[in-house]
Amino acid sequence: MAYPYHWAASPDCGAIRILRLEPGKDDDLLHGTLEEGLWVTGFWASYDALSYCWGTDVKDHILYTPEGTISITVSLSQALRNIRDNDVAICLWVDAICINQDNAEEKESTVQYMGQVYARARTVIVYLGEPDEHEYRGIELLKAYTAMYSVANGLEDPAARQRASTINPQTDWKPLRAIYSRPWFRRAWVAQEFIHARKIVVVLGTWRGSWESLWLPMQVGGKELPESGSESISKSAVFATAQTRDRSREYMEFKKGSDLFFCLGLIKMDRNRQGEYVTTPPDVEDYDGHKIRMLFDALTAMRGREAKDPRDNIYAFISLIYPQEVLPWLTNIFPISYSMSATEVARKYGYMMLEELHGDVLYSAGLSQQQHAASEWPTWVPDWSAPNHRGHRFWCSEAAELGRYNAAKDHEFHSMLADDNGDLVVHGSVVDRVKYVGTFNEWATYSNMSEALLAFYIDCVSVLNASSSHQLFEQAITKGVLGRVVMANSMKDGTKPSSALAMAFSMFISALCFRLGGEPIPEAWHDSQESSMHLDAVADSASTNLQSRLLCITESDRLGLTPYGTKPGDVVAVVMGCNVPLVLRSIEHVASNDNSGPFWLVGEAYVHGIMDGEAIESPTFVPDELRIR
Repeated sequence: MAYPYHWAASPDCGAIRILRLEPGKDDDLLHGTLEEGLWVTGFWASYDALSYCWGTDVKDHILYTPEGTISITVSLSQALRNIRDNDVAICLWVDAICINQDNAEEKESTVQYMGQVYARARTVIVYLGEPDEHEYRGIELLKAYTAMYSVANGLEDPAARQRASTINPQTDWKPLRAIYSRPWFRRAWVAQEFIHARKIVVVLGTWRGSWESLWLPMQVGGKELPESGSESISKSAVFATAQTRDRSREYMEFKKGSDLFFCLGLIKMDRNRQGEYVTTPPDVEDYDGHKIRMLFDALTAMRGREAKDPRDNIYAFISLIYPQEVLPWLTNIFPISYSMSATEVARKYGYMMLEELHGDVLYSAGLSQQQHAASEWPTWVPDWSAPNHRGHRFWCSEAAELGRYNAAKDHEFHSMLADDNGDLVVHGSVVDRVKYVGTFNEWATYSNMSEALLAFYIDCVSVLNASSSHQLFEQAITKGVLGRVVMANSMKDGTKPSSALAMAFSMFISALCFRLGGEPIPEAWHDSQESSMHLDAVADSASTNLQSRLLCITESDRLGLTPYGTKPGDVVAVVMGCNVPLVLRSIEHVASNDNSGPFWLVGEAYVHGIMDGEAIESPTFVPDELRIR
């Protein structure tokens, strides 16, 4: 009679269990043996590591061992059946089997060495799952692309590329997109599993191929996958893993965007990591701040990845920023603890980053960027499990370096955590209140640009008409305020648009919309000395800024761009040390006053008339403590 496997004591620090998976065919039962105490901190090990999606939590499949049965999920059962050999046993490291998932102390210890586990494996086997009928065509296309275009030796066959150009992307891309949209690409742990691997083999059903073979169709076809929630994944999301991999290995500076050829070039680099490890901990005091910035950047670049445990959306990326042998000495800096709740982990890491990076942390946080509005995750800590919905960010480092905004007039940032409930306490003041919020949100929801422009113009009119000043609409056009707001008063090179360009863009939008609406264009708006090239550049910047942002008008008749989800009654605050204002929301049913909170953070904003310190220089500005929950 079968009996459950009894876990032995946790392996020593730096040691792991290995599954010896016995041979079998098709539907043969899964048999194996767990071997204890293999050290991963020494020589290169003779095992392979499995990277896969856990899927459902239901463990209704069985792995038989001489010491008892281990219950596993259907996805793991499928993976083991597909990768086991028909004739000989293979040695595998599988997280769900080789770690006692019910032992928090063992999980914490093993996570510290997880990067080494994958770095020292002979091969990391990526199991994508079982293909459906549609994806079998995708597999055939992967084989065809692999035959056409050689990446393994860095050579390109012009004739093969010519043959590849004859593939019809309209008919051939759909089955490939289904493969790239599989859940594995969205996993948080993929980052270190892929980045630290010496060699990667991808398994989809019975098909096996190199990681490079997955990149070939994108390189040759240059296709972009439309991003829509969790159902599909964009080209940039697929390639983010490769960018982070090579950035962590310091081959070159991280580049924004997802240029296909650049990303493919990263993949083609030599992945031999021997000699890159150090054996003693460095003087971490010299670069703690740099490593905190690196962790923040990695979390931001890879946000939107999925993990069953929200704490893993942080833990999964720690190994990317330190050499693996150093990591165990740094648990006091980046603690890995499953005894802390997700909220406690968020506060600890969030405040660690806040002390070093100040406003950068707040600018990328807020209700507008959280995965679940009712989450216990603090609103002042970025929810890295949520995708980034905004195109351009007002807080980006380039903006700070170029001095685009200076709402706090170079005042220093000060913060603390409240002892009673963990609220973040910062110094600043409420300077305005949102009166009306527009509804135009996404250009992509409209069938054509004319329809989008008309909807945008109608939204502008509704926002401006909510003002108490009858002259605001005319001023917004003739003085260029509308143009400055929708482009966040910044060109793509970081310079501020001239008064003439801001006014011209305001008139440009309005003239088009007047024409689309069938109304005569005001005589004064006919002439513009600005070139159409400049207007095109500004229009491109504006459409990016309007992504997941809404036009608003404040009680002081200030026009602005606020995060999606902003409501009338939300307040605009300037926080000392923050270059852009923040939108805050009073927490209902909590005793508070308008000046101190407690508040929820909604997100960062552009509000015309306070971006250069106008509010903080006002005699009515009195800094106080603001509590953000």
